[in-house]
Amino acid sequence: MNLLALLQPWINTLSGEARLLSGKPILVALVLGGVAAVALVRIWTIDARQRLEKRMAGLRDRVEMTDLTPVESPDGVPEWYRRIGELLAATPIVGDGDRARLGRLLQDAGIRNPSAVPTLIASKLIGAVGIGVVAWLLIEWRGIFASSDLIRGALLMGACLLGWRTPDFVVSHLGRRRRRRLDDTLADGVDLMVISVEAGLSLEQTINFVALEAKRAFPDIGEEFEITGAELRLLGDRREALQNLARRINLPSARSIVATLIQTMKYGTPLADSLRVLAAELRAARLIRIEERAARLPVLLTVPLMAFILPCTFMVVGGPAALQVIDSFKPIQATAPVNITAAAPIKG
Repeated sequence: MNLLALLQPWINTLSGEARLLSGKPILVALVLGGVAAVALVRIWTIDARQRLEKRMAGLRDRVEMTDLTPVESPDGVPEWYRRIGELLAATPIVGDGDRARLGRLLQDAGIRNPSAVPTLIASKLIGAVGIGVVAWLLIEWRGIFASSDLIRGALLMGACLLGWRTPDFVVSHLGRRRRRRLDDTLADGVDLMVISVEAGLSLEQTINFVALEAKRAFPDIGEEFEITGAELRLLGDRREALQNLARRINLPSARSIVATLIQTMKYGTPLADSLRVLAAELRAARLIRIEERAARLPVLLTVPLMAFILPCTFMVVGGPAALQVIDSFKPIQATAPVNITAAAPIKG
């Protein structure tokens, strides 16, 4: 089914109307928005029909047609939305290095769906188009730089670039928050490991116990240890599974834990004593970070102090003096000046 052939009559009709309204930017924007809405609805309808046809064809090939539940995406993302991201990811606009960078950002944010990268790329495209259209409407409505098309084009390009980069900023912020939570709660996970090792559990059992217990209070730590426990069961090399844990968390404290575990497995040193020392170091480092944040508070409070409190203080202190000065100048302003240059009339 050719989508372009279906949408061609509507596009021709609406493009003719858009040429008639070329002098009215708001109406042109409404027409273009209507075209985009109709096109998206039509794409979604065609995509739903194609998915239904594929499922019915698969059911016909089966002997037992028992599972008639509709096929849904595991992450709730529409198929057409993901398809847009995949098509854009295959173009030179998004290279291999950019896809790898986006994958690392999503991994740091705790998003590990297979379709996360195409979905993020589609979000970048939607953001660029949306903010670009909003900027164009504002420029046309307010008449900003009406005499310079070059500056207008630069503003539109800047708005599109901002919309393209906004999803990256959001995902980076989520990743920083998650790494901060991991760094603050990793010492508690090591304490649980010490308790488990002293109780006589093996390394696999210790990691599974920490994943089960820490997931209630610290979901991020529990999720990472749960993945590590699954890799220890599936992979033949324990060192690779532990190195994957350090690579996912991407923190110096996590690398220290992994190095301690690898050293224990290699040289046979007591694991409980090493983990206890490491937990004490992590708690001391966490306390130092809290003290650093507390020491930065006076500096951070300087800006709101200067912006909100000092002007009010100046008004309270200097207001009465300013009013007295104004009252003292009122009699001088009320006295009318005498015109000494006016001559008396000459009688004839």
